[in-house]
Amino acid sequence: KEIELGIADDVRTAHRELLNSREAYSAAQRILEAELGLDTLTFQKPVGYVAQFSDMETSRRSDAQHYQPRFKQLIDHLSSYPAAPVREIRSLNRRGLQPIYLRNGTVDVVNSQHLGPKHIDYDGLVKTSAKSFAAAPEAHIQQDDLLIYTTGAYIGRTNVYLSDVPALASNHVNILRLRPGIDAAYMALVFQSAVGQFQTQQHARGSAQAELYPSDIDRFIVPLIDKDKQRAIGDLVRESLVKQQESKHLLEQAKAQVEQLIEAAVQS
Repeated sequence: KEIELGIADDVRTAHRELLNSREAYSAAQRILEAELGLDTLTFQKPVGYVAQFSDMETSRRSDAQHYQPRFKQLIDHLSSYPAAPVREIRSLNRRGLQPIYLRNGTVDVVNSQHLGPKHIDYDGLVKTSAKSFAAAPEAHIQQDDLLIYTTGAYIGRTNVYLSDVPALASNHVNILRLRPGIDAAYMALVFQSAVGQFQTQQHARGSAQAELYPSDIDRFIVPLIDKDKQRAIGDLVRESLVKQQESKHLLEQAKAQVEQLIEAAVQS
């Protein structure tokens, strides 16, 4: 009975930590939306709209999707806050490279399947060799890099890499490395918010399969709020990941105990 109670307690604690993880992330979203006034912003949905020929020349886009009024409304709204285009606040913006996957490799690879709604699936990362990793320095991921889903269904999905373990980005993952002074976890949430979603929809290319290129990401306008507020939001994102990992660890621990008990019962 003591063992049963211990396992049950681990499961309950795992569930509690998972709820805490979700709440921390939701709190970060609420603070960001309130700080930027996104929670009160109502976007226009006109039946029709007009684009200027000069805008078409500048953007080199002829598709109507690119000129939706809500996109301009968002940028006009952000102009009342300190903001900058991504190209002015980043030190690296490029896609990774197609790796050679190895079941027994020693270096982690992050591909688009590992980018989640909130966090990277660190436990599910695939592997490559140290030799392949060394041969592709331009695809190396550093701690606090933003990893962006650039091809397919979840285009624009963005996670911050919070591990200090060396890893490689695959060719459908864009590495965005920010200059010092900007909280990377805060900026990942900006990309996940309406700010990033709308600009992804505006700048994405392709009909059969959507694509988001580094040159498109460079054009994103992002808000640069007070550094202390950036940190507070970023800390909640980081706390969310810690709680999620604690929940998973406790659940795996409980499962392992149950499996050991079953195995012992079978052997006896």
